[in-house]
Amino acid sequence: ASVMCRATSARGLIPQHVRGMARPPTGRCRVIFSADLNVLVRCRVERLLPASCAELLVGDDPLDIELALVADGVVVASARSSQTMFETLPEDGPFRQQHFAFAVKVRDLPLESSFVVRLRPQGGSRKVHQGVLPLFNRHATLRQGDHLLALQEVDGEVESLPSNWRRHTNEDVLQASTHELREALRLMQARGFLDRGCLPAASTGFKDCERHFASQAEETLAAAGIPWLRIHLPVHPHPVVFAES
Repeated sequence: ASVMCRATSARGLIPQHVRGMARPPTGRCRVIFSADLNVLVRCRVERLLPASCAELLVGDDPLDIELALVADGVVVASARSSQTMFETLPEDGPFRQQHFAFAVKVRDLPLESSFVVRLRPQGGSRKVHQGVLPLFNRHATLRQGDHLLALQEVDGEVESLPSNWRRHTNEDVLQASTHELREALRLMQARGFLDRGCLPAASTGFKDCERHFASQAEETLAAAGIPWLRIHLPVHPHPVVFAES
């Protein structure tokens, strides 16, 4: 089910970095309440970027991926890849994409819900890398589409429920990062909005600019030396706003 609502601005649905790129028309916007979304919680893990970090992380042992769904501070479901996702010493980062689906429906998710992702070497000889992706953003809107999730090395024993399960790992990484890295990540996010049709296409003669800026952003992310995991979340026809069922 979806709801029609009057809106003079889409500021609550469009991230700050996108607002200046396209002025939303005054009129109506259509949203879906999460309580009406009767679909399973799913995601697809696609790539580990950049290739240089992928080679360093993998080393001599293949990596497995673990994914936990945390809701209100409780691990309600978890899964581990059924096959080796990251081959030893990948060239240009070739992986086997992994699809995860949980026996939990979006309508039953509380506002504080997160994916906790871990990359774990099969041999167990090296440290685990971990990232946290909250399913709802600060505007209580369900995340959709492609996301780059920063991975951090976990020191000591790995807990099933990390203390920072509410906080997006990217926020921790970007706090200590450069302005260039923050802008690069914003450009990549904006490119995702463009690919999904949420932003108007560039005018004739400017289409190469999109590829140029995306290429520059990728180079900046690679130079930062931080491993990023590309995760794809289901895309719905409209923004999904949290509502209790």
